Amino acid sequence: MIDTAKVLYEHLTASGTSLYTLNGTRVWTAQSEPVDWNNGTTGIMMSVSDDGDYVSPSWVQSSVTFYCYGGNDNASKCQQIYAALYDRLSGVQSQIKTSGTIEWARMFSGDPDDIEPDSGYKRARASYLIQFKEN
Repeated sequence: MIDTAKVLYEHLTASGTSLYTLNGTRVWTAQSEPVDWNNGTTGIMMSVSDDGDYVSPSWVQSSVTFYCYGGNDNASKCQQIYAALYDRLSGVQSQIKTSGTIEWARMFSGDPDDIEPDSGYKRARASYLIQFKEN
């Protein structure tokens, strides 16, 4: 079974990319959000669908929604992270990571000017269909 969140974390936190320069390693799932995080720094929260569609025993497609935060409610920084995320996932083909491979990623929905309903934090939202493969 592929740990899709772990594969994404490895891909999105790779050093030497514009996304890493803007956001570092501040990427988490809804279940692992840092307890003390309060939008004081940039961050990407990802929501990975639990009901991934297994194309074959070693391939799975999952819907993933990313929420990009700019820190201190900075809308401009949200949009920069959103653009860097798009650049990092666009055109992905067979990105092999320790915990699995991202075969491809296709954005199907996005909003660079979203607002979190509970907190009112500015954020950018991007939803992708991503195909993963076991190594």
